[in-house]
Amino acid sequence: MSESFRQYLRALPDFPEDLPDFDPADAPADPARLFRQWLAEALAAGEPQPHACSLATVGAGARPSSRMVILKDIDDDGWHIASSRTSRKGKELAATPKAALNFYWPLQGRQVRVAGGVVAHVAVRGAACVKGD
Repeated sequence: MSESFRQYLRALPDFPEDLPDFDPADAPADPARLFRQWLAEALAAGEPQPHACSLATVGAGARPSSRMVILKDIDDDGWHIASSRTSRKGKELAATPKAALNFYWPLQGRQVRVAGGVVAHVAVRGAACVKGD
């Protein structure tokens, strides 16, 4: 790595100085409820596309892969995203039905991670559902 690039990266701002307080003891028992609250706060704070997240899957040879997707819903079945079964993402999820989602809201210095098994959602063509562990 070049020293000038390293210095350039180190000079960039990281998290905001005033991060929101968070005490896990005060969090609701249902993580989806906290997510909905934080999503609303992210939207109110001006986060662009606060429902966008990184979806991480595993491909052939246990090679990790990630891409950005849009959260479509959260319900008792899990966290819903859309995917074509014939896409790389769809094929990876079919071969290894495990995934992780990561939502990042830089204006608030918050992130939410969800990981678990994946099932195809038959009610909506092309949908997949991540069951958080």
